Amino acid sequence: MNTSEIKYHVGLSAHLLSNQPGYRQAGIHNYLTETLRHLPAASSEHDIRYSVYSSDSTIEYEPMLKVSSPAWSTASPIARILWEQLALPLKSVDLIHSTAFVSPLLSRRPSVVTVYDLSFIRFPEALPQTRKYYLSVLGRLSAQRARRVITISEHSRDEIANIWNVPVEKIEIAYPGVDPEFRILPIEKVQQFRTSQNLPERFILHVGTLQPRKNLIRLIQAFNKLDNDIHLILVGAKGWYFDRIMSSITELGLQHRIHLLGFIPTEEMVKLYNAAELFAFPSLYEGFGMPVVEALACGTPVVASRSSSIPEAAGRDGTATLFDPTNVDDIAYAMHNSLQQNNNDPKVKEMRTNHTHKFTWMNTAQVHVSAYLRALGERDE
Repeated sequence: MNTSEIKYHVGLSAHLLSNQPGYRQAGIHNYLTETLRHLPAASSEHDIRYSVYSSDSTIEYEPMLKVSSPAWSTASPIARILWEQLALPLKSVDLIHSTAFVSPLLSRRPSVVTVYDLSFIRFPEALPQTRKYYLSVLGRLSAQRARRVITISEHSRDEIANIWNVPVEKIEIAYPGVDPEFRILPIEKVQQFRTSQNLPERFILHVGTLQPRKNLIRLIQAFNKLDNDIHLILVGAKGWYFDRIMSSITELGLQHRIHLLGFIPTEEMVKLYNAAELFAFPSLYEGFGMPVVEALACGTPVVASRSSSIPEAAGRDGTATLFDPTNVDDIAYAMHNSLQQNNNDPKVKEMRTNHTHKFTWMNTAQVHVSAYLRALGERDE
């Protein structure tokens, strides 16, 4: 495609992109990065070019997707909000896609907005009052005004429709993709990693920010009911109420069997998933639950919460074992039962990995392109 063929110019507000390493790269940043990487290929049959507005212009993509920085720094939330509401509407584009909950309310251009989940409504205590108000009020107005809304699960789609009174037919589901790096590794490579990192021979793995909605205190209580030869490894950044999690570990005397590793880069995470005997995900609420898909892609058995969107990530066909996240005994039983099974059966591992094949970043990008064309009136609703 050459520039003379361009019919539409889409501007994307993507200020949560960051090249800095850290736990946020596993969330919205990673979703945006991979979606943007695949947009040019997903748009190959359509006359679209993209401008990405981000404070981190060091990220490079294909020529049809240009990244540029705002005229002023948007590092602080206030500066970012002012830029989105006052400067973004002035951009010469045909469509504005706001990739994080809120779009410019004064703009008269067609808009698309991404709403990942409504955790700030379900768990309002996790955010300062001003941020909760900003997301709840301006987010709702943005979703209602937008021509299309993009979200990451059926559960989030239904919540947006029911809580924010947004017509369900204008909400697109663009599941996250799983990186091809997450795969089954040779046993020798996994054992070498285990030895080099001095990992326990048997351990259960959990991945996620250490905060209340991850339900880690119940996980720890359930873990305490298992045999003493199994360990628990928690990977993720410290969140609010972290002290309560540590107190729970201390009160149960589990300091020598529970290990907190903090943030781990992708390459090491692939090895950790492969080394784990079991992956446990007891979260009370998720927009999707990507660690579940990553673990399954590595062939690791999964026990996960039967709540919010997690069954969509885990599969409702027996690929993973689902439990009641509010019941400690149910969590313990699911872990114990899974540990007793032959989880290394190649056919069982293949069933797990097959479930993850539908979660690709190309599919994610194609849903975005479809949303843009519908918002621009190029496709039927």
